[in-house]
Amino acid sequence: MGRANRAEVIDSIRRRTGLPATVVRTVYDAFFDEIVNQVTMGNSVMLTGFGKFYPLSKAGHSVQFKRGSGGDHIDGRVDDYQVLKFSASHRLNQRITQGLRT
Repeated sequence: MGRANRAEVIDSIRRRTGLPATVVRTVYDAFFDEIVNQVTMGNSVMLTGFGKFYPLSKAGHSVQFKRGSGGDHIDGRVDDYQVLKFSASHRLNQRITQGLRT
């Protein structure tokens, strides 16, 4: 199973739509920036038929690690933090399942 990078996705959209790459790149960047902006403000973003992006709070925790090879053990703490989560819609999951079967 492979993976597509940003440039490949933009090129695929460009070929599919016939729009110039500069336009697709601008819209692509603005779209994802807006999702990040909304989630950063504590909002969720629901895209009907696709899914929901939302912030999720994670509790801080203790960490231990070694500095360098054979270095000292360092104990520390990670503060509480937010992560971006995505929950696919039922319809999207069905489309993906159907696509995998064909």
